[in-house]
Amino acid sequence: LFTGPAVWWIAVFVALGLVVGLVSHHGRLRAERDRLDRLVAVNDAALARLAHRWDEAPLPPLMDVPAVHPYARDLDIAGHASLLHRIGTPTTAAGWSTLTDWLLAPASPEEIRARQPAVAELAGVLDLRQAIEAAGRGMSEEVADPGALLRWAESTGWLRHRRWLRIVAWGSPSALVLLAVAQATGLVPLPLWFVPLMVNTLVSQGIAQRASEEVAAIAPLHRAISIYRVTVEGVGVLSPTSDRLTTLRDELADAGPHIRRLERLSARSLPVEGLLAFLVQSFTLWDIHLLAALERWQAEHGRRVRGWLERVAEVEALSALSVLAHDNTAWCFPTIVEQGDRVEAEALGHPLFLAGEVVCNDVAVGPKGSFLFVTGSNMSGKSTLLRAIGVNVVLAGAGGPVSAISMTLPPVRLWTSMRVEDSLER
Repeated sequence: LFTGPAVWWIAVFVALGLVVGLVSHHGRLRAERDRLDRLVAVNDAALARLAHRWDEAPLPPLMDVPAVHPYARDLDIAGHASLLHRIGTPTTAAGWSTLTDWLLAPASPEEIRARQPAVAELAGVLDLRQAIEAAGRGMSEEVADPGALLRWAESTGWLRHRRWLRIVAWGSPSALVLLAVAQATGLVPLPLWFVPLMVNTLVSQGIAQRASEEVAAIAPLHRAISIYRVTVEGVGVLSPTSDRLTTLRDELADAGPHIRRLERLSARSLPVEGLLAFLVQSFTLWDIHLLAALERWQAEHGRRVRGWLERVAEVEALSALSVLAHDNTAWCFPTIVEQGDRVEAEALGHPLFLAGEVVCNDVAVGPKGSFLFVTGSNMSGKSTLLRAIGVNVVLAGAGGPVSAISMTLPPVRLWTSMRVEDSLER
């Protein structure tokens, strides 16, 4: 049936199909290899944090903590060997920001009580927590920033008002295929397929160059989108008992399939330069088709992305706090007493000391008008005891566990003054 040039065309298309299949299979194998490499890195980092090998644990990103904050500097909330360094599992900028905000300002008693069961529940789902962290851990320590994704999701599509370009993107490649088949089968003696091929080339290298730029801007967001997809799908398969996790799961219930589709679309972009990209664009006008699909997603779901990402950031913050509950089973969740007049704790220790090295004390601070007077020789642990009280109050206000057998406290505003620096100028 097929003779002469027809055989060569068939061979070319078969070979092209095989190449595409092999490239796709190789991509899946590489993705699985990378996922396992990231899981190894996640566990290495977790072991480093657990053993307080601070130089081996990834540093938290530089957060904007005011120098005049009432307690952040004195209590080592941020920076090297800090509380954030110890529980540093978020992988998105929004997750880090939410966790930092929780540690820098106490929540209301009602919010604390809502977070505590969620933190306790997440402590027991290690696989989910590590899958979320692994999805966001690249070969570098770069933190995924949702800002670019939000700007794209909430903007107006460039291709939306250029319907004629979408018509060309379907019509010209279709004509190319039909005319090539017609010549291969002998229906058309001349290579008329060369005309739509030239049209495709001129369009892709000229008018549609903006489409390629739009797609190229979305492609780098693929890793961040993957993090959100893993988190959303992971929460979706939970059967939570805590009200907060149940609410988060319900609010993210319909987000999973949509984010997965965006992840797939963002992975289909071609390199901006290279012979393969040039050939694919010339034959199919691929970037126009891909941009059209992305902008349909943008129009249907773009305005919902901000709410989804806020929920994901909350899951990351709760998951980070749960690290302490998972690693320290003897710790407790404190009781918040609205009308209480003192902070009381049994066997309270500093959360940033190793379990075998921490010295625990029974502590009572209050009621109003009284003082806890701490005295002793130099280097005997006075400031460490005071910091232990402060850091545990911070954890209590964030909804996390505390280093104590039991602890009760009222809502308090925490202020410290330990690392005093003199300045003749100021």
